[in-house]
Amino acid sequence: MRGRQRDSQRSRLYAWEVAVFRDSALLSPEYRNALGEKEAHDLVAKIWADWGMGAETLTRAPRVRIMNNRGRGCFDFGRWMILLSGQYEPTRSAWYILHETAHAIIHARGGTYLAPHGPEFCAVYASLLGRYTNVSRGTIAHAMRGARIKVDGRGVTA
Repeated sequence: MRGRQRDSQRSRLYAWEVAVFRDSALLSPEYRNALGEKEAHDLVAKIWADWGMGAETLTRAPRVRIMNNRGRGCFDFGRWMILLSGQYEPTRSAWYILHETAHAIIHARGGTYLAPHGPEFCAVYASLLGRYTNVSRGTIAHAMRGARIKVDGRGVTA
């Protein structure tokens, strides 16, 4: 029986996100506040189009749904949907939506999910953050590496 590989970067990445995005000045002005369901879906659809994902993978952008719960959000592979918490506001922030969209991009491109927050994921996430924040992708990747988060050096971008 094959065991699941440990997601060794998850806790470091989550801690890094909280430390970095506590200062919302890093985000572009239109993405500083919690987004509603339509705004979140529009952001995901814009990313999907910007990355050429529909043409590249023949997969539509994931739907976004705000659930009435207190928990964290997630990317649901089976329903091809990004689920956000209605009662935990950080899950409706742009950086959180970018994080979940990076999971969708990796999945749509046929990436492996043995380590969901591995170097390939972090490279895509850094590219998304570089495009939709006020900080360059290189600076973000450098900051991630400074927090001992491995980022694929091949420069996965749109």
